[in-house]
Amino acid sequence: MSEISDSPIDPAMPADFDQPPANSSLLDGLERFSQMLDGIYDSPRGNDLAWEGNLRGLACRPLSRILVKWRHISRTDRPPSDLIVRISKRLTKVVEQLARSPRTILQRRRSMEPINRLREMDVTCAQWLVKQPGRTVVEKAGSKRALMVVQRFETRDTLENRVFMDVLVRARQQCKHYLALYSTSFPSHPSVREVKAFLKLCEHVLRLPEFMDVSSLPAIPQPNYALLSEPRYHLIWWAYQQLIRQHLRRRHLWTYRNNAWNEVLYCAILGSMRKLIRRRSLDALKRASRSDIWVSERTQEGKKIDRGTQSPNWAWRSDQRLIVAPYRELLAGEALHRHAMEISKESVCVLMSNRSSVQMDRLGVFSPEFACDSEKSNLVEDQSELELKFSCYQMHPECTVISQELLRAPVDLTRKPGFLDNFMESLVS
Repeated sequence: MSEISDSPIDPAMPADFDQPPANSSLLDGLERFSQMLDGIYDSPRGNDLAWEGNLRGLACRPLSRILVKWRHISRTDRPPSDLIVRISKRLTKVVEQLARSPRTILQRRRSMEPINRLREMDVTCAQWLVKQPGRTVVEKAGSKRALMVVQRFETRDTLENRVFMDVLVRARQQCKHYLALYSTSFPSHPSVREVKAFLKLCEHVLRLPEFMDVSSLPAIPQPNYALLSEPRYHLIWWAYQQLIRQHLRRRHLWTYRNNAWNEVLYCAILGSMRKLIRRRSLDALKRASRSDIWVSERTQEGKKIDRGTQSPNWAWRSDQRLIVAPYRELLAGEALHRHAMEISKESVCVLMSNRSSVQMDRLGVFSPEFACDSEKSNLVEDQSELELKFSCYQMHPECTVISQELLRAPVDLTRKPGFLDNFMESLVS
């Protein structure tokens, strides 16, 4: 996924994909997390201590880089640098230039014109003239003294200008959404001011009479020479691709929001573990952070972290094991087959055990409790029903419940990085 790609966008999408709501803090958080993983996939770094590379649609990245990036997007002291912020920075001057001097072309059309305005005729005009009664051109012109001729005129209704208008419409919608979320909390932040100025620019250009005759795009187009080679329109094409991909991504994430939110929960627990272990043992932190995570190029049913990723040992004592992993991963390793436990496969588990024993000592389970549609087994749109169930089990000598708590979880964990810290502390203490 290059920053500016000339390849056509694949608009294929199953018809049963859900239509995302216009405003959803849950979907905003899922998209922010997905964009973070996309950025990590797209930018391997040369590092002597940790190898980074891409192989057959998978990217190997150090866990430490994932968690540092997670901490960066989780900052609540400033608005996030969403796609519309990057577009407003890169396109402001380009939009101003195109508003003053858009690309125009000469088009030909046939029309009936007075005989004294005869300048050009083509084959169709000649065939029409032959069919008219009369021997001379004047006689064939008839009583109206008019002939079918070819007229040339300037028009702005070109493919590149249609894409330009479509970008402005989509960007206007994204600007309004971004400002509705962050303009009140961060009124003087540079990102908010830039987006606000870009919104005014988009609305101004969309009202210009010069672009009123530009028709809308019926479908995702194949780029022409101007979109690929002309520098101004090439940036417009980049923005168009990014906005279309964002729309497709949001539809995909909303359809598979259970799986996508599970990955966000997994990363949030890893982030809390990093803070916890950092206070207890820097050596253990370095050891766990040397582990790798495999990130997929494409989002498959809402998931981008490959199942082949192995969870590191977060323990700060040499005789202890402390592993964070999705429940389905523990099932694959037959770690819980001997215990008759009713745990959702969408849960994320924190497993504690002694290295000298094959028995687990303690198990913490974070289970998202979603309100579901009984017919589709999917999330309902009422996000107020989203909760997180935390259960702590004592596994040895027998499975007993130590504590259970139903939390009113924030739907956007990317903006609440410390939400799980206290529960992680109580689990491993």
